[in-house]
Amino acid sequence: MFTATNEQRRDGRSIERVADDGAPCPVLDEDLQVFKDELRLIQSQATKSVMSRRIINEETRFCIWEGQADDGRKHDDTWSEKKAFPFDGASDARVRMADDVVEDRRRLCMAAWTRGEPKIVSRDLQGADWGERMATLLNHEVHTVMGMRARTELKRFLEYVHGDSPAASVMGVYWHQETGLRMEEVKLEDLVGLVVQELQKLGVSVSEPEEVELLALLQDASREAEALELFKKYFPRVKPGRAAKAVRQLRTEGVCSIPMPYIRANEPRWVAHRLFEDLFLPPNSAGDFQRVRYYHVREWLTEAEIREKAVSEGWDGDFCEEVLKFEGKTFFPEYYRARMNEIELRQASVEENKGYYEIIRTYFRATNEDGIMGVYLLTWHHQVDYAAHDRVLLDYPHGQYPGVFLARETLNVRLLDSRGVPELMMTDQWSAKTLHDLTMDRATITTIPPVFVPANRPDVKLKIAPLGQIKRNRKDDYEAMSFGAAQDHDKALARIERRSADYFGQPHPEIAEAKTTTNQQDFVDDFLAALGEIYWMTLQLCQAYLSGDELRAITGAANDEPLFRGTEEIQGKFGLRMAVNIGDVTNQEALVKKIEVIAEKVLPMDSLSTVQRDKLTRWAMRGIDPNLAADVTVPVDVATQRELDDEDGNLAKIMAGIEPPMAEAGQNFGARLQRLLDWPQRNPAMAQRIQTQPDSLAMYQARLKHLQFMVAQQNNKQIGRLGAKPALPETAGVSTL
Repeated sequence: MFTATNEQRRDGRSIERVADDGAPCPVLDEDLQVFKDELRLIQSQATKSVMSRRIINEETRFCIWEGQADDGRKHDDTWSEKKAFPFDGASDARVRMADDVVEDRRRLCMAAWTRGEPKIVSRDLQGADWGERMATLLNHEVHTVMGMRARTELKRFLEYVHGDSPAASVMGVYWHQETGLRMEEVKLEDLVGLVVQELQKLGVSVSEPEEVELLALLQDASREAEALELFKKYFPRVKPGRAAKAVRQLRTEGVCSIPMPYIRANEPRWVAHRLFEDLFLPPNSAGDFQRVRYYHVREWLTEAEIREKAVSEGWDGDFCEEVLKFEGKTFFPEYYRARMNEIELRQASVEENKGYYEIIRTYFRATNEDGIMGVYLLTWHHQVDYAAHDRVLLDYPHGQYPGVFLARETLNVRLLDSRGVPELMMTDQWSAKTLHDLTMDRATITTIPPVFVPANRPDVKLKIAPLGQIKRNRKDDYEAMSFGAAQDHDKALARIERRSADYFGQPHPEIAEAKTTTNQQDFVDDFLAALGEIYWMTLQLCQAYLSGDELRAITGAANDEPLFRGTEEIQGKFGLRMAVNIGDVTNQEALVKKIEVIAEKVLPMDSLSTVQRDKLTRWAMRGIDPNLAADVTVPVDVATQRELDDEDGNLAKIMAGIEPPMAEAGQNFGARLQRLLDWPQRNPAMAQRIQTQPDSLAMYQARLKHLQFMVAQQNNKQIGRLGAKPALPETAGVSTL
């Protein structure tokens, strides 16, 4: 890394410059100190600009305030210096308006994710087939490989975007590799074969006598030291003691079992980062997230994960050992509200993070000495004076920060000015709580009101119960306190609920459905746009890090079919977008009507077959029931092949003298007709045979006529149903042989 003196740093030089051509380079102590200083600065600024907002936001959303009791009542003993107001046992309800809105928004976005389908369009001549294969790849990695993890991270992402303060989050999109260990059986001839292969790669041919000599070396007890060196060369990760034992087993038994590392996980991974808890960036960051100077990501790892990183990511062994000395220690203090409008901090105890070790990954944009900018990665620990690895250029093919930023609102160019739902709803929620508590307290105090008692009888005990009797000497001895007419709190509460629904896009009987849908569509579109970016990064990582065999196995591409050729092709290969009409999600009745209109009005007008009916069917199925759609819909090529296979079966029935049924709908009549027309060329012998079978020939001609008629019906919409009668009505479905 570019090394600068303190004087140079004062002149404006920082982590945004790297030495030479930007290749991997050791990180000096003073360079690492710059990162630590920058993170301390972020912490200091965040204390002033973020944490006070966040604490108020969380107290509003989760209904937290002083003097709370579990039963939702105010009690004298929960207040340290004053008694409960207005009386002990008064209502202290948790009215969760803000939390309800946040959860509704999250659920709506998740429903859009479930029902939406990424549209992938090739930008070259490979066309729709290529896009379909990439959609298959993306669906496999997201829903099969990541599975529940993808759904969980999207939920967390949306919670931060709508319910946090600042109301924003970054979805990290990474490629995750993890090594595992398994026992493998190694035979004596296997080791000899490894040596021979290695020599052949170097251009050295090995004769059969030389192989025999090599085998003798491994079997000779007096040459065990040589055999051990040879073994360690090809199995370097096996410990010396285990290697010696394996060599002896090879010599005596001809086979040994050794633990061998393998790639246990090689997959994309999404991680939703909470700002200033998981991900830290300068509070004055503005514009596009991809243009921020740098950001830090905090990660908590176990001891096993720390040690595994030495294998999967090449972390320095000494760094790993140093990190393991600081169990539970964190660089970041925790903030809490001590008094009204006063924020205090405390250092988290080791017990809270026991068993975990804090790691910081810093992503930064810097230019090399030629002025070329790249995205770099550095991994470090706040208590260790050197980094986990050299400064490296991030090798992701998209050339961007590995994350997608989404804010709930865009007020200006500053990324962190977005306000969360609880921030905006705080006063309305408190008003609603106050009205609710007033109503409950009045119900309590009017049901069992205070009683006026004679001053000269202070010790008399009153029995308050249904049909209970209170004896009195004079008519005014005892008297219940009377109250005025109840005020209509419900109307005030209804005004608050309507105002909130209008602002946040909640369904309400007094608000036009079109306005609510427009509001909902706006924030769902923001989410889907971010999701499209997440999908785009995920797909590019899959293209870059999965092998050609893996890609072909997932997508069904032919062995001789080219997939990707270099970074430039991956970066510019395709267009990807997500779109969902939120009205289809929230109003199933309207969706069904839309489908009926398309079927009854639009499709009959489509005489040129401009509507892709397979995609229309898939859209309708996903809108009605996405789970059912996943089970019953198939790609058009698969569906077409099924139709052709079924028509081949119909031909077999015809040759056997059995007339297949003539369907009115639900079949690809054009594909079936072409299959029948091509049949004589595909199977001339069978075509000659049918000439000798008059019944079969009549059935074949009738089926041709039926399919031609059905195709014509689809093209010109003439009235009619079958267009041909069965050739052998009296024997339909029965073999004549």
